[in-house]
Amino acid sequence: MKYRKYCVLNVVAQPHPDGIYRELFSTASSNAAANYRADHFARVSPVTGSKDGIFRGRLALWTELDPNEPTIHKDSFDQKLLSDSDISLPRDIGFNSKIFYFSFNEKSHRLYIELRNDEGGTISPGVARLALDAILKSAEIFQGVSVNVYIATTSAAVEKVLRTPIIRRIDIRLDLPNDDDLSDSEKKVLEKIKKRKIKRYEQSMTKLASAETLVLLPRDEDLAHLSKDNGYTKVWGKDVKGNKVEISTRDFPDIRTMELDDEGSSYRKLGSLAREDNEREI
Repeated sequence: MKYRKYCVLNVVAQPHPDGIYRELFSTASSNAAANYRADHFARVSPVTGSKDGIFRGRLALWTELDPNEPTIHKDSFDQKLLSDSDISLPRDIGFNSKIFYFSFNEKSHRLYIELRNDEGGTISPGVARLALDAILKSAEIFQGVSVNVYIATTSAAVEKVLRTPIIRRIDIRLDLPNDDDLSDSEKKVLEKIKKRKIKRYEQSMTKLASAETLVLLPRDEDLAHLSKDNGYTKVWGKDVKGNKVEISTRDFPDIRTMELDDEGSSYRKLGSLAREDNEREI
């Protein structure tokens, strides 16, 4: 038996007509690689056909060398432009590459991705989010939608943040989620926000200098819960000992472990995990 870490990303498209998520991934797979950070690039493979609303694919990451930057001889410290050296690099070759399997549930719009591959390569939830957000944003204009990718956080993430004894400031950022799996109070709050015809809601509050702590209303707490996997809630304040605290729901990614047979593949297991979303909704 072997074990493999994975995380869940929440992919939110607005608007989200039927089939939009598959179209986004299909379009993105035919686009050029996305530059998600410095010299780091990423791309998704063509995805499989949908079965029970689940499709699968691969995320590739690599770095690229800038031919306009100098190379260095590690011992002599001599520098030379790559173009002036004897090195010739094919344009379609990336370096330090890693490939990770993922599965996607079209109904719940949740993406399951391994954090360690068969070759021992690893990826953090933050890098997975950055890469997929950049990749899917490259397909937005072709599909006429707005896309944002978020890391699913632990069930207690909001409580841990709001439990800060003394709250000096709180920021809530919410990119409007789909209406599924919300409580009645959350639906009411979301409906009021949607009437403003906006795609993102941001709220920042700072306590009075004379107040011991900022007081949150039930509506504020509903907004914080809505933002959990569709943005973030961040607090600045102090703990019970008077130490400064800066804490965000993004500090608590929901990292899980899947169990595989010795000959098992995370490719198949991730598909099963994504399919469990449908079973939970029955």
